[in-house]
Amino acid sequence: RASEFLHGQSEVQAQWPDFPAPFALDGEGTVSLATDRVISVLFFEYDYSGGAHPNTFYIPFNFAMKGGKAQEIEFDDLWREGVYGRALVWPLLRDELLEREAAWSVDGEYTDLHDDLAGKFIVSKTHMTFAFSPYDVGPYAQGAFIVKFPLSRFADSLDPALGLVPAR
Repeated sequence: RASEFLHGQSEVQAQWPDFPAPFALDGEGTVSLATDRVISVLFFEYDYSGGAHPNTFYIPFNFAMKGGKAQEIEFDDLWREGVYGRALVWPLLRDELLEREAAWSVDGEYTDLHDDLAGKFIVSKTHMTFAFSPYDVGPYAQGAFIVKFPLSRFADSLDPALGLVPAR
């Protein structure tokens, strides 16, 4: 993202040499979970490249050991064989977003846990968290939405190979 940002800044400066606003890019990562099987990190990025306001983004990264190698995993990789996790999580997530009046849930734009939303997850020892940046589920003015669910709620459905739920 940094090289993309710098390229954009160079293009703006070349086209408008007197462009008055300073550009800014900053970021910070927080490790949510680090075990011998799963690593989950949430990266926060602040970006100002002109315009009415700066932008902030939550960028999740999730990795799991598969076949002896660390590989990036997606939401659908969290679940036991034959379990469609989106069907379990979407009603809960939808209800939370509606309760918080996330505009694009209220107006019916989102009707399922599509890839853009499903990709916004991280896990910790106890929770699955969805971190939605401004514009993900509502306009910038609504800000970010952070929604957490206890992993124990999905204990029977999560892939045991990931070790996300303690053995009973």
